[in-house]
Amino acid sequence: MAIVIKTTITINKSVEKVWEAFMDPSNLPHWLTGFVSIKVLKGKQGEIGSQNEVVFIEHGKEMLFTETVMLITPMQQSRFAMEHKTMSSENDFRFISFGHYTEIIQTIQIFPKSLLLKLMLPLIKGSLKKKMTKDLSNLKKLIEENKKMR
Repeated sequence: MAIVIKTTITINKSVEKVWEAFMDPSNLPHWLTGFVSIKVLKGKQGEIGSQNEVVFIEHGKEMLFTETVMLITPMQQSRFAMEHKTMSSENDFRFISFGHYTEIIQTIQIFPKSLLLKLMLPLIKGSLKKKMTKDLSNLKKLIEENKKMR
């Protein structure tokens, strides 16, 4: 049983600028809550089939994920899978250009692996959506306030 969470945000920059900032791994600490590091395990970062080790801090604990890039369509879509011992997820980001502004639609499907997480996931769905919304807001702020992205 998967849980699906969807969020959207509009950023007052062109899709080219939004895509550039989104795909730049050096920006991750500035917008992803709890992000610690990313390290390439296989392939070239940002290419289909590549794998990365991604580390987050959640509730004071380090969480290590293996990220596999599933689809990259420049300035349109990025899809990747995240694997952890307690859960896996498919993360999809769509970029829709409206000239001088861009809408990002983020959809995440979470597949719990443990019975405890299966029971808790419906209860924590709201807090996960809130975190996703905060992360996209952080990305928006990073992009719109970056003087180099004009």
